[in-house]
Amino acid sequence: MKIKELQTQLQKHKIDCAVFFNLEEHTDPNFFYFVQHEVSGCLVVPQTGVPYIIASVMEAEKTCTAGFPVVVYKKEFMETLAAKIGKKKNTRVGIDESSVTLAFFSALKNGLKGSSGCSFADTSGICGTLRMIKTTQEEGHLRKACEASDEILETCIDQWNQFKTEREVYDFLVAETHKHGLVISFTPIVASGSGASQPHYQSKNIPLKKGFCVIDFGVKYQGYCSDTTRTIYLGEPTEKERKLYELVLSAQEKAVVQARMGIGAKGIKTFGDLHNQCEKELGAYAKYFVHSLGHGVGVQIHEAPAVSKRSTIPLQNGVAFTIEPGVYLPGKLGIRIEDTLIMKNKKASLLTKISKKLIVKK
Repeated sequence: MKIKELQTQLQKHKIDCAVFFNLEEHTDPNFFYFVQHEVSGCLVVPQTGVPYIIASVMEAEKTCTAGFPVVVYKKEFMETLAAKIGKKKNTRVGIDESSVTLAFFSALKNGLKGSSGCSFADTSGICGTLRMIKTTQEEGHLRKACEASDEILETCIDQWNQFKTEREVYDFLVAETHKHGLVISFTPIVASGSGASQPHYQSKNIPLKKGFCVIDFGVKYQGYCSDTTRTIYLGEPTEKERKLYELVLSAQEKAVVQARMGIGAKGIKTFGDLHNQCEKELGAYAKYFVHSLGHGVGVQIHEAPAVSKRSTIPLQNGVAFTIEPGVYLPGKLGIRIEDTLIMKNKKASLLTKISKKLIVKK
């Protein structure tokens, strides 16, 4: 995926090669992005020429299925890597510093210190920009992921009366995902009653509480993530609660419509503009909107762009992202409504399509 574009950027930034890892002790999402296969090893992308993967003897046969030349190491991985990329003096090695731990980076530097003056350059910006604009193939994977999560979440809500605890809802979502031959894209959130006031609530083995219940869920299809949140009501909502839900829903739906490029965009040019306009739509409740409006989605559940107050990234075709305004009254309630979308033909196109009408379970 986009190897040629990566090599163009390496040439532009005078980086001799970029390395990406999928090893037991370290996993870099960029490895999967560029390889598009679930295999192990170290992907080496030279500035020019053919990329290759360094893999262990045990993983070599499987790694060959990815379609890249494979260099097999029998003893020490670092020695093999140094021998391959350290031949040239003053080699400049690109590494995504946002995807490696300090310990791994230190081990990498120590492993290459015997090479002829290797230095390192951060490729996180390059990789983030390349991954932000989705190809037609990536869009197809995202659509499939969203279709599957829509179906699973709709089934969950339809069968709600069988659940007694938050954990039972959580377990159902995970089990149904596995039945579809998929994996979850993040730990699902099932937050009922006062627990819904915590945006990153951890579902518990406790009885479902009356009030709003936030369900945040997603799956992976071919390595690509979906992300959906729906809020239902357990019991009978008051008129004030219904109006608050409608306020959040209205703000969310307006943000979807306002995510447009060019004429008719009403001054919204960046993802930061989109966030700030949504805050205005929430009015007096904006102070209870405590997180960003959304985030990019792809091989990671959170990736570029940030759909946040200070984001200067312009709306552009091919960007997949979420829109998820929320209102959280501490210790009382929470409401969040989230869709995954993609910019297409200069406007946002919904990928998640499950109903957003307030569902009441008595």
